[in-house]
Amino acid sequence: MGKTNILNVFHVLALCVALVTGLGFRPACAEEHGGTAPAPASITDTQGSPPAATRVVRIASFETREEAEGFVKKIGAGGYETVIRSERTEDNRTVYSVFVTVHGEQPGESLELPVTGASGNPAGQEMPLGTQKSFSDIFGGRSYFHASLAVSELYTDNAFLSNKDKKSGSSTVLSPEVWILLPRTEREMPEIEDVSTRAPGGLIISRQKPHVSRHYEAFLLYHADIPLSSNLPSEKTVSHRASGGFIYNGNRVFASVLEQFDRAYNTIGTGVPSDPVRVDKYKSNLFDASISYDTGNRFRLMLDYSNFLVNYDEAANDFQDRMDNSVAAYVFYQIQPKTALFVEYDFIDIAHDKDAALDSTEHNLFGGVQWDITAKSKGTIKAGYGIKDFANTDTSFNSYIFEAQISHNLSSRNSLTLTAYRQTDETDFLQSSFISTDGAKLQFQHRLTRRITGAASLEYAKETYEGGDFTLEGVTKQRKDNIFDAALSLRYQFRRWLASDIGYEFTRRDSNFGDFSYTSNTFFIRITGAI
Repeated sequence: MGKTNILNVFHVLALCVALVTGLGFRPACAEEHGGTAPAPASITDTQGSPPAATRVVRIASFETREEAEGFVKKIGAGGYETVIRSERTEDNRTVYSVFVTVHGEQPGESLELPVTGASGNPAGQEMPLGTQKSFSDIFGGRSYFHASLAVSELYTDNAFLSNKDKKSGSSTVLSPEVWILLPRTEREMPEIEDVSTRAPGGLIISRQKPHVSRHYEAFLLYHADIPLSSNLPSEKTVSHRASGGFIYNGNRVFASVLEQFDRAYNTIGTGVPSDPVRVDKYKSNLFDASISYDTGNRFRLMLDYSNFLVNYDEAANDFQDRMDNSVAAYVFYQIQPKTALFVEYDFIDIAHDKDAALDSTEHNLFGGVQWDITAKSKGTIKAGYGIKDFANTDTSFNSYIFEAQISHNLSSRNSLTLTAYRQTDETDFLQSSFISTDGAKLQFQHRLTRRITGAASLEYAKETYEGGDFTLEGVTKQRKDNIFDAALSLRYQFRRWLASDIGYEFTRRDSNFGDFSYTSNTFFIRITGAI
């Protein structure tokens, strides 16, 4: 991959300049916190004053309960106990105020709840709706630097993903992680992109514009998974991930830059006695830059560019080495303050390093709707038509395509997320040219108590290997796989800095070639500490 060194150096320099430049900004104290929360805080609806011994601080007020609950979910990343109180203002309006309960074990100086007037706000003066006190004002201790360390124990009853002669296996994994956030903030981890080596452009699902209210955000992150002991096929394979990003949130202009490097592996079970399992180690790099402009008259324009590189270690996987360059253009029309219709055109150039017969270009045209209605419901649904043209043959493939990303808060304790898609993927199987994939995933999260959170997910994918038939044991036909996955997990938050997870996952692959079918049951337990 020497031909990409100059590109990678440029990307790294661009991120470094963005980070250094960001140090000069001074953001407003009203901030939204994104990323993946270790465990949501509890939400309690109560009337009247809290117990006399409880010390709480008001940090925000909102016109609707949904907005208050959405804010609570965001600050839940710090593990704070929160309370939502409905109050009447002097002009007889109902507002929903968010308070943080301060316990002796929490760091920093806690504040007594001030004496309230008739409006329920300090000294009888109404707090402007939507304003928020910064965490540094309440607790102090914000930092640029954060770190976590997790230890996981994993057991599976089918270590080699085999249809016959199953063998169990276990692994103990140490997972250190460090990240730097600008501006200084609480310890929430930046969102990590779900990279797939088979997806054109590197992403299974399109990136969504992150929710930020400050003028800029920047981060650098490093994560590793280190097997301490293992009898799984991966043995002592260590995975690494390094990523960095910068976001600018202007009055009309929004821009973001992301770069993510992965050193990882795919475990592919074949069930064939001569090749019971294959661990395909690879390196990948994703660079993505996007910019959008709000014209001020209901229209918003957006342009996105990405470069994705993947390189496998073993010569047997040379046909998968490639570089993807993608350009996407969007036109949004705002039909409501938080709802927009849009059209999207994608062009993807896929260039394989060793197998020119797999080189292709993709043209995708979508129409869709995007909404972000308070904190309760948000999502994107788009559908259209895609054309995949192979560069060195007369072969082409045309099909309808779609994508859906929907997130909905059923209540203050329950949330539901649905993703679904139909697309083409690059092949990982020599006897085919590409893969036609239909997939869907449903995730449900329930907060049992302030410290306990449960989660469940169901996932299905149908993969059809296009462009060639496969022969096994005298049978020749097109390969088709159906993959089912179900998972359950439970998290207990001992302290703000310490949590434990336990979970179970069931996976089944049904193939029209029986030797490629398998089932597996996996259990894990993990303990995580973070600063």
